[in-house]
Amino acid sequence: MSTAPAVQNSGLTPADWDQVHSQVQAALDVLAQRVRVRCPAAIVRPGGRTAGRVWFLSSYREFNLTEDDTEAEDVVAAMTFSPAADGIRILADIGGAATGLTDYEAPERFVPANLAAVLAAARELGEELGRQDEVVVNALSERRPPPDYHKERA
Repeated sequence: MSTAPAVQNSGLTPADWDQVHSQVQAALDVLAQRVRVRCPAAIVRPGGRTAGRVWFLSSYREFNLTEDDTEAEDVVAAMTFSPAADGIRILADIGGAATGLTDYEAPERFVPANLAAVLAAARELGEELGRQDEVVVNALSERRPPPDYHKERA
């Protein structure tokens, strides 16, 4: 049984969240283009999205130097929208998909639970993420191996 609280109603409709996701992905398109200019070998996986028990939307894009992410973990740029006391909390970061190592984190934002406020904050944070191509390229160059979950613990 999960002890995580269920996400309450955000006040936004599923169509509103589709708009937010599209806006985040547009910003991540800019980031992907900038990464490819600096590192033509970069593999950019199509944008994805998830929702869960404790967040309304996580919109993300994955980067690697190979199609096989068993050699090195993906570097993920993401924006996550979750409930806050008086609205919606927005986190924007870049880090390791498997290790959770954070390479870049924008200051969190708290906005009212209305589409205009969420889109405005997502646009600003998206622009910030879109300028972090150097962070992604540096993380890719480190070639951090993903954790080996199959190793026996000592």
